[in-house]
Amino acid sequence: MSALASFVSGRRTKWVVLAIWIVAAFAMGSVGSKLADVTTDETASFLPEDAQSTEVQELLKERFPGGETTIGLIVYKREGGLTEADRQRIAEDAQKVDDAIPVTQPAQVPFSPDAPPGLVSENGDAAYTIITVPLDFDRVADWGEESREVIGGSRDGLDVYVTGDLGLWVDFEEVFGELDAKLLLATVLLVLILLGAIYRAPLIAVIPIFVVGIAYLLATGFIYLYAEAGNSVNSNSTGILVVLMFGVGTDYCLLLVSRYREELHRIEDKHEAMARALRRAGPAVLASGCTVIAAMLVLLLADTGSTNALGPVSAIGVAAALLAGLTLLPALLTIVGRRGFWPRRSAVACRPEEDLQQRTGIWRRFGDRVLKRPGLALLATTALFGFFTLGLLSYKEDYSIGSFFKKDVESVEGFDVLGESFPQGASAPTSILVLREGGEATDADLAAVRERLEGVGGVASVSEPQRSVNGAIGKVDVTFEDDPLSEAALARVDALRDAVSDLPGGAIALIGAGSAVQQDFNEA
Repeated sequence: MSALASFVSGRRTKWVVLAIWIVAAFAMGSVGSKLADVTTDETASFLPEDAQSTEVQELLKERFPGGETTIGLIVYKREGGLTEADRQRIAEDAQKVDDAIPVTQPAQVPFSPDAPPGLVSENGDAAYTIITVPLDFDRVADWGEESREVIGGSRDGLDVYVTGDLGLWVDFEEVFGELDAKLLLATVLLVLILLGAIYRAPLIAVIPIFVVGIAYLLATGFIYLYAEAGNSVNSNSTGILVVLMFGVGTDYCLLLVSRYREELHRIEDKHEAMARALRRAGPAVLASGCTVIAAMLVLLLADTGSTNALGPVSAIGVAAALLAGLTLLPALLTIVGRRGFWPRRSAVACRPEEDLQQRTGIWRRFGDRVLKRPGLALLATTALFGFFTLGLLSYKEDYSIGSFFKKDVESVEGFDVLGESFPQGASAPTSILVLREGGEATDADLAAVRERLEGVGGVASVSEPQRSVNGAIGKVDVTFEDDPLSEAALARVDALRDAVSDLPGGAIALIGAGSAVQQDFNEA
């Protein structure tokens, strides 16, 4: 640490450190700007590798026409009943959507001669169209937006909603699309306010922001290279990275700045003061950073892909913040010296004759009381933490579609209208693939599966069988009566698997998509 401290605070070498960081940030930042191109939010990237849902997803992608698909529902409702003009509009809307976006099959339209059963309510006041598109997470929201535009929304007393995944992804994009930018802005403002309140020196408050920003550019470049090497990186990991790096990076800055102030109080030369400060605070910063990096890498043991991918991404971010905190930060603080603490330069004036231990500020008095009665302090702290953990008693995972948003959005409104007349599970059917090792699933296999699935409570319907491209794998879709992401629906996935676990003749049934994806993720 002594050699590093001398180099980063040297009279000439501090400028070398700054130049190296600027060049590195420019080079790696340009690489990191392409990070969004290599992040993946595919279903498999969030699931355990050995989950049934993962296997189903791969088989759907490789063996079935159109690959893995998702659906959108266009829900129509008119009080008093749908009219002939409404029926004509429903057919026209379906054709407009088929022409506007890349569907994998023609829309399933109510009232048409080849419409499957169940698309029109019993009293005739509601109906819905099914749109099937490829599951492309980068484009589903755009397709949903285009669908809403060509349809034109509600008018003339006819309520129209685009829901299902097409609608949900549009609303997700609208509500959460700029979340990273908002997080970054909120974090920067919070750090500026805190540092401004602590040091009351504008430049000292800005320097940690600059240091972490430069480290972030470096981190995104290395994360891009990590992804390019064949590793999975998702937007969940990159979104958390901003807050994590500013959190730990600012913490390291606070430690070093505090020590630097003390040394400036004792030593006239700013270079010597920084070298001494880094020698004293550096080991603590290094130990802290390495501990966090190691803790993040423990996430590699997680089964879920999203949590597993978070580990290396976070570790790279913390490592970049740590490196910047031990090199770039001390170089910048040495460059600005006492002038950086303006307008409170008197607080860092060299007055070695003044004993810092005699200052009686609020934190000195607080620390003295803790030292005098450590047992009481420990008891009070434990009691406070214990009080706040009581919130865990009411904590409950809720994946319900109705709880996704805190404001009214069209997809949830359409989902609610759908539930008044139809099974809510129509918005996200669960798929069952039937296959045989080295052979072809027979019609008898599919019939047996359908019969068993229809006997499970909460199942509204089971679709007619479909076949893979080569005909070897059969597929049926199960629609639940209730919200497909409710607790009851997720628990029903295990009942489905039990029902088809011992098919005769060696046939195998795999359950994935819809509720099964969330259940496998939840279990992991």
